Parts: sequence; structure tokens; C-alpha cells
Amino acid sequence: MDNLSTKPIEKLRDRMGEASQDDLPKYMQLRAKFLELIENGDWAVGDKLPTEADLAKELPVSLGTIQKAYNVLAKEGYIGRRRGLGSFVQQRQQMAGPLHCRFAGDDGDVLPIFPVVRSLYRFNAKAPLAAAFGGTDDLMRIEREISVNHEFTVWNRFYIPFENAQPLLDLPKEELGFANFKTILGAEPRSLVARIDQRTFPGVPELHTAAEPEIVKSTVFTVECKAVDRDGATVYLLELLIPKTDRALLTSVIT
Repeated sequence: MDNLSTKPIEKLRDRMGEASQDDLPKYMQLRAKFLELIENGDWAVGDKLPTEADLAKELPVSLGTIQKAYNVLAKEGYIGRRRGLGSFVQQRQQMAGPLHCRFAGDDGDVLPIFPVVRSLYRFNAKAPLAAAFGGTDDLMRIEREISVNHEFTVWNRFYIPFENAQPLLDLPKEELGFANFKTILGAEPRSLVARIDQRTFPGVPELHTAAEPEIVKSTVFTVECKAVDRDGATVYLLELLIPKTDRALLTSVIT
């Protein structure tokens, strides 16, 4: 097994033998056990993980279950995959000072969020999105998947005129995930935000761009935040697709 330490695998095997969480699919139970070992330091940042095939020989679960668990961990940013080298534990980045995706914790503080960029592309917008930008249809869309305190996932779609998007495009994709877009754009005079208009819609209204069916199904309400400058022109627009949660969403802030 590439001389990897067997102790974490033994712990993983023991924990998978404990009472199961019947309300969770098997691969999500395995994901939870992986996170316990990562958070306890059994697997540290930079450690190479066993292959899915090797784990299938050691654990009482199928190869397909292990592959699904690895895919979720990679999607959430806990592990990174390097072609030809394998999977490694990586440091998950937390966004500092979020402006829009702000949920209150039990103590009243804003819960930490961990965003990962899922897609970014330039496109020609149709009405009413182009109308929101004064008729400008040459836009950039950045989509981020945001884990809120590891409790639930919010999808964030961010739109900006392509001509103003260069400060964001200059960032590596990994940094773009947890970057505070408004702070970065604030260095550009034409991107200064004077106020943020926020609207909330039940479920998923007709969004400016299509959403995956599973995202639509899990969304309870959608928040639209439009940042405008002193002249009333839209600097950027974003959508937050929020699932069922007992956490209270706080109002967006300008700082």
C-alpha cells in the first residue's frame, strides 16, 4: 500500500464497524469517518491517502461507496487529486469577512464558510440579466459551492461585466474560491459599491442562468444581492441558493 501508515485505515475500519447512521447513505457515513480522522490528525495536511482500490480490500464497503466518498471529499475541498500521484489531504480555505453568505451561529457570531469555485465562464447574457447591467450583455459568471460551517451547502452565482472582471481573473482558481470579490474589485474606481439591494424569493425563481436539477430540488429560497455604485449602475449581481436550514441568514453588509 505504498508504505502508507496502516493505523488510520485500522481506525477507519473500526469506526465503520460501529453503529451506523441509518439516515445517511453509506458513502456519506464513510465521508464522516474520514473527516473525523482528518480533524483528529490521523491524516494531516499533505498526507497521501490510500487508493480507492486499496481501501476496498480493507473496509467492509464496496469500491463504488469508497469512490463516492472520495468524490464528495474532493468536491468539498478536503482532499486534492494529483494526476499520476494520487489523493492527498489538503488545507481547506475559509473565507474571511463574508458580505452576503452570512449565517448566525448559536453564539450570534457569523458562521465560517468554505467556498470552492465550480465554474467560471464568459457568456452573452439575455434579458433581464443584461438589463440589470444597463444593457451590457458581455458578462462573466463565477459559480461557487459554499459549505456553511460544514453543516449545509449554499450555491453562489456571481455576475459581473467582463470588462470589469480582470482583477478576479488574475487570481488562481484556488484563491478565487475563498476570495472576497467586493474587496478585490474595490481597488478599481469603476467597481466601488455604494449600496447593496437584497431580495428574497421562495424556492427557485426563473434564474438568470440554469441550475442543476439536484440544486433546484434542494433549494428552499433564493437571495439576490445587487451591488450598485453611486450613479445607480450595477457593479455585480449574485444569487444565493439556500437549502433547508435552521440557521438565520443575516443581512448583507458593505465594509
